[in-house]
Amino acid sequence: MHRAPCTSRPGGRPSPVLLLLPWTLLGLLWVLPATAQDIQDWEREFTLRFGTVEPGSITLIGNSSLTCDEVTTPDTCEDARQGEATGSANNNNQHWMRMVDVDGDPDTFNSSSAALTLGARGGNGFGTGGADGEPEVLWAGLYWGADTNRRAVHGRDGLVAPDPTALDEVRLTVPGAEGAVTVTAEVCNQRPSGAERDYMCFAEVTALLPDDPEGEYTVANLQTGQGGNRYAGWSLVVVYRDPAEPTRNLTVFDGFRNISSTSNEALVRVEGFLTPPFGPVRTRLGVVAWEGDRAQIGSRLVLEGVELSEDGRPANNFFNTSITRFGFPVADRTPDWPNTMGIDIALLGIDGVLPNDATSAEILLRTTAGTYFTGAVAFATEIFAPRPEVLKTFTNLDGGDNEPGDRVRYTIAISNDGFDLATDLTLTDTLDPALLPVPGAVTIEGQPAAGATWHPASRQFVVPLDDLPPGDTITVAIEVVLADNITPGQRIANQAVLDYRADTLDRDFRRISSASPDTPGLPTVLIADDRPPDVQWADPEDEALLATLRPVFSGTGEPGATVTLTFSQPDGEPVTSTRMIAGDGTWSHTPVADFLEGALFVDLHAEDRIGNRTTLDSRSFTLDITPPPLSVAAPAPDAMLFAPDLFAEGASEPEARITLVIRDDDVATVAEHETVTTPSGLWSQAFEPLPDGTWTLTVTATDRAGNASAPVIRSFTIDTRAPLLSLDSPEEGQRTRDDAPPVSGQTDLDATLVLRLQGPTPSDDISVPVDPDDGSFSWISPDPLEEGAWTIAATATRPNGRNTTVERTVEIVRTGPPLQILRPTEGEQLTPDAVTFEGLTEPGVAVTLRLDDEPFTALSADAEGAFIVSPSTPLSPGPYTLEVTASDTLGNRTEATVNFEVVVPSEPTEPEPSEPEPTEPEPSEPDPTEPDPSEPEPSEPDPTDTPGSTTGPTEPPELEPSEPSEPAVTEPEPTTAAPSEEPPDPRELGGGSGCGCAAQGARPFGTTAWTVLLLGALLGLRRRRVVRG
Repeated sequence: MHRAPCTSRPGGRPSPVLLLLPWTLLGLLWVLPATAQDIQDWEREFTLRFGTVEPGSITLIGNSSLTCDEVTTPDTCEDARQGEATGSANNNNQHWMRMVDVDGDPDTFNSSSAALTLGARGGNGFGTGGADGEPEVLWAGLYWGADTNRRAVHGRDGLVAPDPTALDEVRLTVPGAEGAVTVTAEVCNQRPSGAERDYMCFAEVTALLPDDPEGEYTVANLQTGQGGNRYAGWSLVVVYRDPAEPTRNLTVFDGFRNISSTSNEALVRVEGFLTPPFGPVRTRLGVVAWEGDRAQIGSRLVLEGVELSEDGRPANNFFNTSITRFGFPVADRTPDWPNTMGIDIALLGIDGVLPNDATSAEILLRTTAGTYFTGAVAFATEIFAPRPEVLKTFTNLDGGDNEPGDRVRYTIAISNDGFDLATDLTLTDTLDPALLPVPGAVTIEGQPAAGATWHPASRQFVVPLDDLPPGDTITVAIEVVLADNITPGQRIANQAVLDYRADTLDRDFRRISSASPDTPGLPTVLIADDRPPDVQWADPEDEALLATLRPVFSGTGEPGATVTLTFSQPDGEPVTSTRMIAGDGTWSHTPVADFLEGALFVDLHAEDRIGNRTTLDSRSFTLDITPPPLSVAAPAPDAMLFAPDLFAEGASEPEARITLVIRDDDVATVAEHETVTTPSGLWSQAFEPLPDGTWTLTVTATDRAGNASAPVIRSFTIDTRAPLLSLDSPEEGQRTRDDAPPVSGQTDLDATLVLRLQGPTPSDDISVPVDPDDGSFSWISPDPLEEGAWTIAATATRPNGRNTTVERTVEIVRTGPPLQILRPTEGEQLTPDAVTFEGLTEPGVAVTLRLDDEPFTALSADAEGAFIVSPSTPLSPGPYTLEVTASDTLGNRTEATVNFEVVVPSEPTEPEPSEPEPTEPEPSEPDPTEPDPSEPEPSEPDPTDTPGSTTGPTEPPELEPSEPSEPAVTEPEPTTAAPSEEPPDPRELGGGSGCGCAAQGARPFGTTAWTVLLLGALLGLRRRRVVRG
């Protein structure tokens, strides 16, 4: 590669650049003032730094000079370098930023590097250089930027730059150099004062690049502060010429603009580039910026109204501190952390963004959060010019391997893929001495090229061509003969050169041919034949065991070459056979007589038409026509298998191939496997699970020679079914008084049955015999089971190990229901109208009452277990005995007895007012002579009422509150029958109605109710109506 000469710029300031364009003359190229944000004194407007029109492109490299300090933020630093920290922990604001130093030089306090490659090898998608000249650097500019001040973070103070006054100098090491050189900036811009001293410098370094510019570049001693929110880095922008590239307008602009969240945006107008007047506009854009943030959403780059973005660089965070090339991170740098924490270098495709016939563009730089600085932008746009593609291939007309005397035709296809007419086309093809011209060698589109000339001194064909419009193709063919003195394997490179003029630009260009459309500039190389005949011995393979005494030998090779085979055996004479390789490149040999069984040795060599011989290739074989032995150990004949996974095993000779095929009853193949015996001759094979049924396994053995044994056939049955099991008794959830409930059911005839009882006293497993005729079974516990809940689990197990379990829950109840008599209490004295029988038991239990050993009534406890009943007619004064019996559905009974006395009420006296129940209203004083108008008229008892009949409503009507005239009656103590649990307060329970009594409903009387009832009787008020017996 070659470096273009550097143009000096006196005074260290950028000089104006003039571009002479064919259809217009552009004067001094400039950037119009921004309108979105006023430029500050320390900023610099963007101006054109370099511009040209050449076949070539632009590339950018660079790196960061700072990174986060692992000691200050050990939990987040490494994740931040990868861009994988949480939220703002990816930003330099949250870290103490320290120097990066990779060069190992004790004289540098920071350094970082990046690799430069040009053309397609640089990953820019533009192609590679050509053989007529490697890519040539036209211009190179070095940019660096940082903040020289310090800032504290995480309780640690920052550090200012080592020498802030030296910010205009850095040290640059280029590929192949023994040391670094000091680069002094042509221009620097810096904030003049304050806590932030951001700056950027530029220097042209074209003259410093070596002749071969590709390789690693290192920039050191970049002046930067350290601490919170610090950044530092550099970028090398390179413009290069490459004949293999399209013709492009290549421009670089630079300036220094600050875009902050307070000002939000800055508008930059760049002027001086060029786009084609029509057709697609294919452009690459390069950008260099500083102080972006990975997690600070809001930075945007808008070009001609289009928000730019690409993979890894979203539109709402374009400046996200990364170095990318067409959406891919650039890793060919040291260090190569994806998150540079403040440096953005991007090369991206913006095809179609710029309009046709454009010479200027507006760049709107925006932010809604955070601050960043832009330093440089570069454009590479394919312009309105021809774009010849020259593809050169060759064909050996004799179909051989490029041997002396062979005729070769070179075909050169020239297509114009550009936008403009190519004129004054001249194709020059220089022949290698190994290529000899022939009369009439050159044709154009298959016709003799009348204007083509041969120049023996320069060994060149010069072929003038017609003008080539866009989209057209010209095909030129040149025939040559390979010289007799070519050496075997000689590489004969050939590359044509096309000179042409761009019609509109009125400028000459050159394009070189390529052997591949995918690799521009690749020479077309012909290799002379110096190899022995390429003979391949396909069959048989070396050391093969062959199950024949007349093996066929075959292979491929160079047509026309001769193959010689020599056969020998320990007990026979050598035999030689010769075969010619056919035109299709194949050969074969079949012996005319049997060889002896055993070892066979064969030597092979070949020779081509010009005497190249192969080296000797020898192979040995074993001829074996004896079948191998075979035995099957498992499965056994007619085996019954209780698992679905068949495992077969047996023996044969070592390294035999065992084939196993399983077929069903319909002889259909359902599984087929192959395995190889071990060195000791054993084999085994596991199969996928099979359904239940009868199957046939066929096993054969094939030895290495291919001899097959007689098949061994095994019939076997798979039986994996679980047993059927049903329990006829007991029923699920059954309650019984029986302390040995029978267990019975049915299962498979071949099953064994085990019972396990879980209850108050769990049992061990109990084996129960199964009737071999019908599978039935039954069992009764020989010992009474304790009262309580039991779980009876029956488990049936078949010989295959599969089992089925059925469970039943049973409750053995032998204790009568709990019973309490709440009213009357033992020894209680009651007036005739105050007699009520009330109690508690289990819900739904049958309750019978006997009074003085005579049946009184029968009823059922309500849903809460309460019962309440009153005599149909008042009881006569005297002592009574009440007997209550509670019986559950199983026949368990509980009895309770209480003695009470009915007495005649005494004359009432004015009572002290009793404290009313908290939930009842304060009763008013009733008029003893006036009936309560809200009460219905009392009716006389029906003399036909009999015990068990019920009249009137079951719920008594509400009484009007009244001042009590009788002393409060003390709540009696209930009588409880044992065994029982403590009953709930009867006032919270409901009652049920029976026959032969008056049912009082679900709300038993409390103290206040009894008092009101007694007062009503004495004062003539209407009482709660009950059924009288």
